[in-house]
Amino acid sequence: MEVAERLPAKARRFILLLTVLASAILLWAGLSLSFSSLRNAAICLAGTALTLGIILVLRGIPTDEEEIQYEYEEIGFFFVLFLFGPSLATLTALICTMAGEVIALLRGRLSRSRWILAVGNCANSVICAASACLVLCLILWGKPLFPPSLVSALAVLGAGATFLIVNLLITGIHLTTRGTCAWKEAWARMREMALPDPLFLLPSAFGALGALILRERPEAFLLLGIPFFAFCLSLQLMSGTRREVRQTLGALTQVLDARDHYTLGHSERVAGFAAVLARRLDLGLVKERQIHFMGLIHDLGKVAIRDDVLLKNDTLTFDEFRHIQSHPAVTRVILEPLGYVRKYAQKASLHHERYDGGGYPFGLRGSDIPQEARILAVADTWDALTSDRPYRKGMDDTRAVQILQLARGCQLDPEVVDAFLDAYQEGAINETRLLWRKIEEERVPRSSEESLFHHALARLWADLGALLDCAPQRSASATPAVLARARSRPRLQIHRQIMTLFMSRPT
Repeated sequence: MEVAERLPAKARRFILLLTVLASAILLWAGLSLSFSSLRNAAICLAGTALTLGIILVLRGIPTDEEEIQYEYEEIGFFFVLFLFGPSLATLTALICTMAGEVIALLRGRLSRSRWILAVGNCANSVICAASACLVLCLILWGKPLFPPSLVSALAVLGAGATFLIVNLLITGIHLTTRGTCAWKEAWARMREMALPDPLFLLPSAFGALGALILRERPEAFLLLGIPFFAFCLSLQLMSGTRREVRQTLGALTQVLDARDHYTLGHSERVAGFAAVLARRLDLGLVKERQIHFMGLIHDLGKVAIRDDVLLKNDTLTFDEFRHIQSHPAVTRVILEPLGYVRKYAQKASLHHERYDGGGYPFGLRGSDIPQEARILAVADTWDALTSDRPYRKGMDDTRAVQILQLARGCQLDPEVVDAFLDAYQEGAINETRLLWRKIEEERVPRSSEESLFHHALARLWADLGALLDCAPQRSASATPAVLARARSRPRLQIHRQIMTLFMSRPT
């Protein structure tokens, strides 16, 4: 089914409202548009062309796919705004956003079926641009923007912040009307993504700098390319570093799963099922990849669980169950030093919370549980039901579906369960399961060099687990030598050694 057809009626009406409002703004901008000279028109076209080139360069950088994408189409808007005023700038915002949507379509990041969302993005950009223009005029209140002054600096920052806040507000309302999440969660997500990040104010500052240089020293305008391309390079390097961190953690989950052949591949399967659910709920490609990554790391804390508990083939005692319940907290502790991963670990560690508030570790209820954790809970439950365990054989799909239906609304989020059952009926769940089995069959047996690598990695992993849980009842892997070695090295040092070992792994 096409995405446009799946949009709820409220979401379509909201996009229609945005389009009507943006059309009125564009009509005003067109009627009030005037050029003082052909020179101004030529400069404006040159600035717009420069912005389109910036978009092409930025879109061509292999950015971090688990992070929010920084969209700098509005650089052209601010550049034209500070040179020629609101009317032409509003039209420029529309042109730059349309160019960004077309480039996304050509690069395969936007499907043809999402045309209605592209229209909504263009309307959103026009409304944000008009809001920024209004705030700029109110702060300046008839004063010139140039030469620079404290008032003009506040006007530039105010316009940039207004563009960002209005964009967040419209995006939050859109997510709510689509039924993707509640308003409280939508606002929390928008605030988490953008408000702490000063890079989102870069377009207004960069546009003001370009306008100032072009007015005062036109011959130096090309020098702006140096810091711009330096920024592009740093963005690429940051993306590469984060990609390596994700690969490292992915390898660690394989080592962890290998402790128990019953749960081998559990994290990968949960990640795959969770990604299917994110796709089914139409959360977008970026959110889908974030949830997939959270699925890979959701059980990392089991490194601190004793083997005699993790591999027990009988009913757990009360103390053993409490010991098992500690693994979400351990996940957060392990990944705390990795600032980039911290926010994902915090959400992934909540996958044992129950929708009715009876879960752990915090007893959260309903929408207080992050949506990502609610998705992981369904994916984790399905894999636990259908996989072999030391104390029982895996259930057949029919029985597992019945249990999911019984857990709907009490243990699990009913909306996510419904999405899972729909995906199961369409065959997407079974397709993911078959894909994992195929990958497992095609894996090449380890060479002796690879075995040494995995042995060394497991040794460091045991050190980290021993450091996190130095109780006397540790498993056989936590020998006195292991405990002594773990205590002699800070946790961050062990992290670094794991990373170094992984970077030098055999190819």
